[in-house]
Amino acid sequence: GSLTPYSDLNPNYKVYEVDSNTQNVLDFDTWSYNLTEANADPQISPQWKKLYSFKESFGLSSVTPNDVAKLVERMTKDPKLTESYFRFQSREADSSLALGCDSDCEIENICYMVTFVHGKNFQCQTFTDMYNSNRPKPKPT
Repeated sequence: GSLTPYSDLNPNYKVYEVDSNTQNVLDFDTWSYNLTEANADPQISPQWKKLYSFKESFGLSSVTPNDVAKLVERMTKDPKLTESYFRFQSREADSSLALGCDSDCEIENICYMVTFVHGKNFQCQTFTDMYNSNRPKPKPT
């Protein structure tokens, strides 16, 4: 999260639920506030709201690497999942939502989820190929 976001993003923070015995992450919630609303009336303190729970929003039983990989695979096939991820990734910032997220943006988000070491793009390429084979090709104009 960040309280001083990049442009076209709302400020946010995350609250992690962690197993006290194993130290494994069980879930996380993202909290955010809408900059458009905050800037409309600077006299009112920002109203933080829970934006989403990762497990609940994506129908996961856990946030293990295996379950997240299955989610990413589902995202290559299901436009609603990639739309939800974009909405959450932008923290529902009005300016980002107005711009939207085309297929290049969706692939970038998928790659962001599976690339943990700069330059190690094998998983990114694998899921990009999956995305391209699962989504309808645009019709020529």
